[in-house]
Amino acid sequence: MRIFLIAALVLSFFTYAQPAPVTYTVDNKNITLPGKKYKSGYGVHMEFYPWTRAVREAELGKADILFPEYFISDDVMSENTLTKTRNPLLALSEPIPNGDLSFVALRDHSIDYDGSIESVKKQGYGGVRSYTNSK
Repeated sequence: MRIFLIAALVLSFFTYAQPAPVTYTVDNKNITLPGKKYKSGYGVHMEFYPWTRAVREAELGKADILFPEYFISDDVMSENTLTKTRNPLLALSEPIPNGDLSFVALRDHSIDYDGSIESVKKQGYGGVRSYTNSK
């Protein structure tokens, strides 16, 4: 019995959990990618890029997932496939709630935003090229 327990213990050192697969659907086809073992556990590989490059990677099929993306108007042209609009190149998930757009200012500065872009036009503000948050 001791030999069996020792053998089981030794064998347990050589076994490990398989990475959890990640599955998503594109054009009614399920795509499954294996997870990868990292020091902190299992997961999938993520890279962080500037927004325009992230869109390019996804539209050209070099990235599997682009996030966060909240809305794509039907008339937005792809900057990477010049004869197509962006929607046919990407698939949006179901809406994710609570993705409100906000302004951030220094404590000593006020923003007199009344819901129109005209109300902040004279103030300095920044945006992300090729990005639309909502209609």
